[in-house]
Amino acid sequence: MKLDEHKVRGTRERRGLTLAMVAQRAGTSKNTVLSAEHGADIRPTTARKIAEALNVEIDDLLSEQAHPLGQAPPSNQPPLFNGEQERRAIEALDTHLDRLEEALDRGELDRATATLHLYIIQVVGPTIPAMMRNVAVETALRPMAERFAELGRRVLAEARRLGVKDTEAEAVVFDIEQYRRAG
Repeated sequence: MKLDEHKVRGTRERRGLTLAMVAQRAGTSKNTVLSAEHGADIRPTTARKIAEALNVEIDDLLSEQAHPLGQAPPSNQPPLFNGEQERRAIEALDTHLDRLEEALDRGELDRATATLHLYIIQVVGPTIPAMMRNVAVETALRPMAERFAELGRRVLAEARRLGVKDTEAEAVVFDIEQYRRAG
């Protein structure tokens, strides 16, 4: 996601904030905030954190040239999931969750493994709401989303205990929980 570089920087400067101050409030690095100010692609969760750090809505930081409401940008990508792909993705996620739960129950998470699982949460987590929008699999996927969020909370707690903090993974777990509650 790209934010309007002039709006991000202008908002920050009008509020008398330094890059470091915004980064600290957003839980990101100064380089991430600087990248946003230069129009680089950033994660939607990071964009939301920067907007919150600046005390504005994310829409206030988007470019005026963004696509009008109701009109998505053209995509040359195939659909995210369909049929066999979806079945395999759900099966793989279920297997991963089984192994993760076993490792958590046995207390086998070390710093490296916790970091790996936090990364998996960041990568896989955002696909869950996208898959749940498909009415055909929503009913089957809802319990898995609940399990993913529950195990995500356990991984986050264990990672914190091991001294590993990941605000991106925390945001993904939070987003899944919110999506589940809304649905």
